[in-house]
Amino acid sequence: MDNTSATPEIVSPAVPDPTIPPAPAAKAKKTRIREPKITDHGPPGPEWRRRRLRELVRNLRQGLPDARLWFDDHLKRYPELIDEAGSIANRLEAAWTKLLVRSDPVAEVATCREIGELRAALANPAATPFDKLLFDHVVVCWLAEREAAQAEADGMAEVPGAAHRLARLNAAQKRFFKAVNFYETVLAKRPPLPSSAIPVQ
Repeated sequence: MDNTSATPEIVSPAVPDPTIPPAPAAKAKKTRIREPKITDHGPPGPEWRRRRLRELVRNLRQGLPDARLWFDDHLKRYPELIDEAGSIANRLEAAWTKLLVRSDPVAEVATCREIGELRAALANPAATPFDKLLFDHVVVCWLAEREAAQAEADGMAEVPGAAHRLARLNAAQKRFFKAVNFYETVLAKRPPLPSSAIPVQ
């Protein structure tokens, strides 16, 4: 009996044929951000511009390709958004709107439209910076009151927490009414505008 062990066969690795070009490496699929087309009805309105800015900010935070280019281009087209985004009142307004609409795009458009109507109804052609500050406070209080009313309506069938929701709604309503009364009181003490300063409807 032969006790010598068999020598294992060594298989040399296959040598690639130099005449055959290597297969191209698969390219990673990139997510492109497409700018919505502007229709024949004209450029997008202010509501669309703000929503688009928030979308571009989310894309920028996620590190999507070309997000920075689209973000910079959007601000170049609509530079007024820089002042709006930096305003404390606008940030508070956006925060309360987000709580109120709960990721519902239709409700967001409707709420923004109501805010615009409220601003138009209480607009004053001779408003001072202090008047604007008071008016922004009225809008924020109105959104807080609407959100509290929505929470109260959604929880009507739930007994736990009912007293807290009702107290929160009452407090929000009082803040809103006080803000409106103070705003109207300040405007009432102003001298009347000359007829030439009143815009023609």
